[in-house]
Amino acid sequence: MEDARIVDMYWARSEKAIAETSEKYGNYCYSIAYHILADPEDAEECVNDTWLGAWNSMPPHRPALLSTFLGKITRRISIDKWRRRTAEKRGGGEMALALDELSECVPSGHDVEREAESAELADATLVSIREGDARKIERLGDYLPDTLSAGCRYGPAGYYETTMKDGTRYRMIRVTYENGQSGIPAPVPENAQSATEMTGGTAFLWMIWGHCPDTDRPILKPDQVSARLLKQMEGGVFYIDYGGVYVGISQLEIGEEELMTVIDSVGKR
Repeated sequence: MEDARIVDMYWARSEKAIAETSEKYGNYCYSIAYHILADPEDAEECVNDTWLGAWNSMPPHRPALLSTFLGKITRRISIDKWRRRTAEKRGGGEMALALDELSECVPSGHDVEREAESAELADATLVSIREGDARKIERLGDYLPDTLSAGCRYGPAGYYETTMKDGTRYRMIRVTYENGQSGIPAPVPENAQSATEMTGGTAFLWMIWGHCPDTDRPILKPDQVSARLLKQMEGGVFYIDYGGVYVGISQLEIGEEELMTVIDSVGKR
């Protein structure tokens, strides 16, 4: 959908605006937040806060370039969260903080965030990725689920890779698995870049990366995960350690037994 139509929906106070924004710019905003925070749960929270910020800002704003507008909201929210989280230490978000501080020191005629955006992400790779290509990514692709519950399908997905200043390399696949409530057929055309053209509810989020997440949420071994445990956790993100490759899962609109079928299929090819 064109940006102008999405902005019009915000001005008309149509809740569909948020769904369309998430579908088109979800991976983009997530990449900004994750680049600053290096934590999937915090990044996801910042993305959700971005949609609320957009809703509260339009009207009165009518941005000409929606991606830049949303990116600024995400970056501001992420930097605020990073500052709260690291009030007594400096670390992985140095670049984001420096950018934020620089904007307070230069003449107001310069848009520092916009001018520096390409430099900020110069060492990063962020691409939409279809399922066949995602499975080919070294190590990470082996931990995509092989079995989905009825009606679920591979949805919008992105591959993210960056090297931090200290030399640490981060790689991640993030997939939104959608359900079939919209009535749109589940299969995704092989030549489709992703399922972003399709609509439907989000069944669950699946994130794979090659480093241990910095989180207070449970990190489990595969044999510790059960439907009973998922029910006790009452949603939220949890993590499974597959021996150096970590999978983060956010259970949204999928039952515990169905999600266990998905989890049990990992690595069974």
